[in-house]
Amino acid sequence: MVHETPSRHAAQGSEWLPVIQHALRRLDGRAHTILAERVFAIGASIPTLQELGDRFNLSRERVRQIEAAAVKELLQLKSIPEVDAVITRIRFDLGLVFSRTDLADAIGVDLNATVLPTEVHLLLFLAGPYQVAAETMMSAKFDTALRAALAETASGPVPLVEVRRSMRSLGIHDDHQLQALRARRDIRIVDEKVVPWSGTLGDKAAVVLALKRRLMTAEEIHEHIGEGSLTTLKNYLGSEDRFQRRGPRRWGLSEWGGERYKSIAAEMADELGGLPHGMPIERLKRILDEKFGIVAASVEIMSVTHPRFVRDGVWVRLRREDEPYVPDTALEEAGDCVVIEGVWAWRHLVTHDTLRGSGHIVPEAFAALLRLLPGGRLKFSSEFGDIPMYWPSQSPGIGSLRHVAESLGAAEGDYLFVVAYDTGRLGFRLVRQVDLSAADAEQELLLRLGQTSDDHAWLSACATGIGLSPHAQLGEVEELLAARGDRDVLRLFGAARRRARGG
Repeated sequence: MVHETPSRHAAQGSEWLPVIQHALRRLDGRAHTILAERVFAIGASIPTLQELGDRFNLSRERVRQIEAAAVKELLQLKSIPEVDAVITRIRFDLGLVFSRTDLADAIGVDLNATVLPTEVHLLLFLAGPYQVAAETMMSAKFDTALRAALAETASGPVPLVEVRRSMRSLGIHDDHQLQALRARRDIRIVDEKVVPWSGTLGDKAAVVLALKRRLMTAEEIHEHIGEGSLTTLKNYLGSEDRFQRRGPRRWGLSEWGGERYKSIAAEMADELGGLPHGMPIERLKRILDEKFGIVAASVEIMSVTHPRFVRDGVWVRLRREDEPYVPDTALEEAGDCVVIEGVWAWRHLVTHDTLRGSGHIVPEAFAALLRLLPGGRLKFSSEFGDIPMYWPSQSPGIGSLRHVAESLGAAEGDYLFVVAYDTGRLGFRLVRQVDLSAADAEQELLLRLGQTSDDHAWLSACATGIGLSPHAQLGEVEELLAARGDRDVLRLFGAARRRARGG
């Protein structure tokens, strides 16, 4: 059988070492493995009796018997004077918690190697048992003692000084107290207080906010938590009722009260609501700074760029209903807008976000076509159920298209065309990526524009698809395609034109 080689760092004069080595040599390979992985284990993933039984082709009961017999034999080592002396030294000189360096001094062995020798693991088992956590050795009794010292933290924060006082009364040396506390996952030291630390990132964010008792950014909260992703934390902050957004970047607990922040545009609209002529922009800046800490420059930019507002000199007001917003880009110039059978449609590339139910930004021109006003929200019927559209901020959007995509069997890379009928109803057409890949230049060009036609009429169909007359000249079509900015379509148009000219 093969045994683990004793550490080459073992001091040859250590009186206990030959005794331990002799005992280990008397074990067979199976007993050696069972002890190393179950009895001397350092607490990570300890195999079950069944798992070891499967490995050795033994029953669970037989593995248990081998383990019990080996432990019984090794426990007899405690009666040998050389071993008893070093055990006494560990227990009384080192206590419940000690470092690797302390252990090396006490037992006369150099422990600079990364992995402790099996002989030392056996000695720690006999003396404690002790578990090894990185550079720290902890007695099994230590966990019970620490739980007693931390009993009060289960219901809330406890001053660190009180916890350390309790640990000292239980015999835990001052030098090891902080190290032992920081090694535990169920507590955390925050601002000289020991707090319970478990659950989700949301639970931990609530603990941090309760201790700090001030509004904080998500980045600040995440830094104090020290684990998990910032994105996941933001999802908790934005989705759970116990948190309240109190500014563009500030969060607090809902129980603190105060006005919940929505968005810069929404807060500006709330202040301007009911004021036909609006108010001076500087006054609006001061109001929003005092309420939510909104930066003045953000209010200034929003007042001149957001379609929901009209800026007139130093005054800003809400856009009236009889004052429709005219997008800078017309439908014909919007790269993802096409005409299908005489009706304008928006072309959407199906992505992972589509299939998981995310909403999507739509071109302003398409939203205006559907009579969706900035700041407004509409619901459109379809054969797949109601589809919401909204314009809450600077860009309009459409709600989840997941059900539509799943019903049509869409996959990532497909094109989903959303057709805007005059009746307030949306229709859908799917073009699959496999069909695009199999098509020649003319066919792929028309598929991307939502058109179907034979090769001889590709130019007419292309013109129709971008809102031109079917009799438009080649130069007109090419000029508009360039303005639309769809490079793939423009590339395919060039290939189709060369092919029509014979290369």
